[in-house]
Amino acid sequence: MNKRKKFLGQYLIVGMFLSFLVISLIGGFTTQIFKSVKYNNEIASLKKEIKETEKDIKGLKKSKKSLDDDKYVEDIARNRLKMVKPNEIIYVDINRGSN
Repeated sequence: MNKRKKFLGQYLIVGMFLSFLVISLIGGFTTQIFKSVKYNNEIASLKKEIKETEKDIKGLKKSKKSLDDDKYVEDIARNRLKMVKPNEIIYVDINRGSN
């Protein structure tokens, strides 16, 4: 009878250890799954942001090319800044403002 109590106590301790081990493993796997989902969502968000940034870069490169174009610069200088070339004659229509 004494041997049975000894074996029963050992089985109880081993069973508790195995239960603790299984619960710890399940908790660890669950945590890793949640982290994996979180990181995958973050990766998708960053990829989307990269695509938007690449579009912005393409647009800025296109704008830079137009700024390097002499015709574009001349158009801006003439229309927005009201500049003229040297020795250029400007005619102002005084009747234009009275309509």
